[in-house]
Amino acid sequence: MSRFGTGRALGWVGRGSDEVLVQQRRIRGVVFSAMLGAGCSGDAPADGVDSGGSGMGTSRGEPPGDPGPLDAPAGSRGCGQSGPTGTFHQSIEVAGVQRTFFASVPTGYDPSREYPIVFGYHGGDDFGGEAMRGYLDLERVEPVGSEIFVYPDATAVNDPSGTGFEYGVTEAAMADDAFFDAILELMSSNYCIDENRVFVTGQSAGGGYAAQLACHRGDVVTAAVPVAANLVLCGDSTCSGWGETHPDLCVGSPNVMQMHSPDDWIDYNPFGLGTFELLASAAGCGTWDGPELVIADLGTVPMEDISPTTCQRRLGCDSEMVLCSYSGGHQIPGWDGPSEYEFQQVTMDFFRAH
Repeated sequence: MSRFGTGRALGWVGRGSDEVLVQQRRIRGVVFSAMLGAGCSGDAPADGVDSGGSGMGTSRGEPPGDPGPLDAPAGSRGCGQSGPTGTFHQSIEVAGVQRTFFASVPTGYDPSREYPIVFGYHGGDDFGGEAMRGYLDLERVEPVGSEIFVYPDATAVNDPSGTGFEYGVTEAAMADDAFFDAILELMSSNYCIDENRVFVTGQSAGGGYAAQLACHRGDVVTAAVPVAANLVLCGDSTCSGWGETHPDLCVGSPNVMQMHSPDDWIDYNPFGLGTFELLASAAGCGTWDGPELVIADLGTVPMEDISPTTCQRRLGCDSEMVLCSYSGGHQIPGWDGPSEYEFQQVTMDFFRAH
């Protein structure tokens, strides 16, 4: 039986090769191949973390420095140090504003071991990071306790005049980008973080923001899984409106697996396809001709089917670019009914492959 459970068999395929790796190898540049069986979210609680932990105190965050080349030692300066474990709320000052996030650090945290870090972004203005932890439910995927998770709060969570996560090139969007930088800096200073394995995901506005980080922070983010995302494309890099961005504003080429339901009220076409093509263009996939491209069918660009019905890989890219559809509406796969695949398992498998 596959280690991924009955009804699901996923293989990891080396770039430029059809040979399936029998064992998962934690290297950058492997590609994701899925043969996804039916499944939906389970209800098992996450082990390896415990609630009620104390935070690290109010901290002032500064953007992190250059993480260095990919083959450099990946451990952060927090290696050898032991911050709080379990789950806790944390406050951090960013550009004079107090921001908060919810953190989950394995109770068996080993300060001599490098841990990947996963950011989970909530949708809605005031849904909140702690609630998003339960909604995404990623921490229950075996092996439990292998990653550190953080769930940032949008400004509206603590301030009625605040907003949800902003994306585009507005001042608020840049402040949220700086918030990401500050969280990563704080966690990397207090824990042993593998800085070559920084992952982001989110749903709805959080999915759009995860996609933005894959663009604006693509030299830091290793892999992203945006769900039900809705970035707005502009014609050139002089974008000025809410949610607008363009490939010229992107840096790096992180691995991306985007999930979007054709039944989502946030239109699959152009928003879902548009977000994917924006990131694909930034990853060197080619064929970008401006926003008009995204209203065309993806049959006009080279795609490879990698699952029976749901996932396609964009070809000719510098990194792994996968687009997955699923049954349902504006939720993560499996939230409001059976899905073609289990969101939690597939997301963590994609992260752990890179």
